[in-house]
Amino acid sequence: MTGTARAQASRLDSPVRLEAGDQVAVVCPAGPVSPEHLTAGLEKLSSRFTPIPPGDLPPDGYLAAPDDGRLACLQSAFDSPDVCAVLAARGGYGTTRILDRVRLETFVRSRKWLVGSSDVTALLMEAWVKYGYKTLHGPMVAGFHKTAPQDVELLFDLLTGAKWPGCFDLRPLVQGRVRGPLVGGNLFVLAHLCGTPTLAAEALDGAVLFLEEVGEAPYRIDRCLVQLERCGVLEAVAAVVIGETTRCRTGPDGTTADEVFERQLARFKRPVARGYPAAHGERNLPFIHGAEVELVVEGGAASLTATA
Repeated sequence: MTGTARAQASRLDSPVRLEAGDQVAVVCPAGPVSPEHLTAGLEKLSSRFTPIPPGDLPPDGYLAAPDDGRLACLQSAFDSPDVCAVLAARGGYGTTRILDRVRLETFVRSRKWLVGSSDVTALLMEAWVKYGYKTLHGPMVAGFHKTAPQDVELLFDLLTGAKWPGCFDLRPLVQGRVRGPLVGGNLFVLAHLCGTPTLAAEALDGAVLFLEEVGEAPYRIDRCLVQLERCGVLEAVAAVVIGETTRCRTGPDGTTADEVFERQLARFKRPVARGYPAAHGERNLPFIHGAEVELVVEGGAASLTATA
């Protein structure tokens, strides 16, 4: 999507806000889900909405179910006229295996919410690049039990029309002030989307790119950032916001994941801020994926705010 196309797409209607008791479908597009954690998440979800569980899916190794089963569960939720929002149960791996077979037309036309993060980054990007459609990057249902309660409550509030509060305690890395759509998610997923129809450099022209990672060695994070660089993504974006690096161990040479992010991104002379509280740990502060934001990095402070 070019900058002009994205500007036109940003005028599309946002998803319709939910009302208390609305039906929301829980789907499993990626890895297997703990029944105990799913049950706890569904109970939490039922405090505000009427959840529709994903049903019985036969686990398939590192996948929640075979591709056809996961796809059918997801497509049914997208197409059902009774479902007002679609929430992923968890990430892991597997979304890209079915991504080319997912039909988003009915979902976009009916203006439903889609919520996810981690591996579901691929689906959020697919909706944005192909349709300019806003979704929600945030906590997933089977992870509600380990997510900070205020982040889960904010997710529910955003679904019902609340304004995103922004983030005012970011840490500065590269100075500057920009506006653009906030998109992105898991670094490894984004790197592996490069060269596919879901992600080309022009799709991120002028965007504020959010990046987070979990459990990866510093050199592997370096490899993914180089991939984004070689594909032109880091030249195309207007700014970068770094989230948390969860369980990313320091390398044997003493290099940390945070140091790799900072060293690699500082070279591009675009505004960069660190410390957005979202990744795979306790914090997963949701944001509207594709919404216009302003990033201000000046002096010793940095903030990210909604522009509308």
